[in-house]
Amino acid sequence: MCSYIEDYAQSSGEKLELISTQMPITFRLDSMLYIAEISMLRGGYSIHCKES
Repeated sequence: MCSYIEDYAQSSGEKLELISTQMPITFRLDSMLYIAEISMLRGGYSIHCKES
């Protein structure tokens, strides 16, 4: 799941710092701290990110 967040950061040009790769995933984009929760859906996954 972290690779999807890394891909997003690279495509948007934002600086990514992964703080925790365990659930919930915690990361910083530029200077904003985010928490990501992963949910399994039919046929895939959903990543829900919120500012912390």
